[in-house]
Amino acid sequence: MEKIRVCAADIDNTLRVMGESVRPKEIEAFKALHEHGVKLGIASGRPLWQGIETSAEDWGMDFDFDFLIGLNGSVLRDVHTGKEEQFSFLPPEVIQYVIEKMYAYHPSFHFFIYGDHCEIVNEADETTLFYARRNHTPVVKPASLSAFWKEPTAKILYRFDTETECEEAEHFARTFINEKVTCFRTTPIMLEFQSPAINKGIALQKYCQNNAIDLNEVWAFGDAENDIQMLETAGHGICMANGLPDVKAVSDAITDYPVSQDGFGRYVFDHLL
Repeated sequence: MEKIRVCAADIDNTLRVMGESVRPKEIEAFKALHEHGVKLGIASGRPLWQGIETSAEDWGMDFDFDFLIGLNGSVLRDVHTGKEEQFSFLPPEVIQYVIEKMYAYHPSFHFFIYGDHCEIVNEADETTLFYARRNHTPVVKPASLSAFWKEPTAKILYRFDTETECEEAEHFARTFINEKVTCFRTTPIMLEFQSPAINKGIALQKYCQNNAIDLNEVWAFGDAENDIQMLETAGHGICMANGLPDVKAVSDAITDYPVSQDGFGRYVFDHLL
């Protein structure tokens, strides 16, 4: 245990199956790490207000996480100092560039951005409303596309019906991304656009710098492409058994079990404790 001072983890498909609750084994693992003095952090693609800042309480833990990373690294909050930092939001002209490129390729693609405690969507179809209800998030449908680039935003999210459709869209997107914007899949059917100047790894590094923690003493868990830089930044990056192939390829280790079988909790107890 003297070699681990920080443990950071993604949530969806890392600590819980998407749409389900965090299982008891994962919570037990966090409690055990906390008892050993390990600083604990959540690193999510979601905004902090979408269940991230209340996660410790929601999961029945009697202590807070030490830090929270939201929006794939665009937001970092040190829970104990209360300091919150924001990094590298997409400017309006880049938002417009991405949306118009994707619209020309396929005008029926569904996408959204995060507003003030809401999702701003281009289509309020049943699928969009289903996910919004599941995440307890209201949706707003503006009158025109130009409303999406009125002000900076952390990222643009596209949700597809099939994995094949998402893969094809990602292939197209990689023909026009540049030094101002990048893209990656966070689930088999979700494609996101964000500034290449920020990611979960940069936010994790920033937290460690602020607290004089050596990155070699950091363990991080993830499953999707938006976790890659975090796993590379940490001294020990662990991909879930259910993770995407590209994520497994850059990881130091892979859990013995997937998220549906307590992969995180079992790894902590089998390999860290």
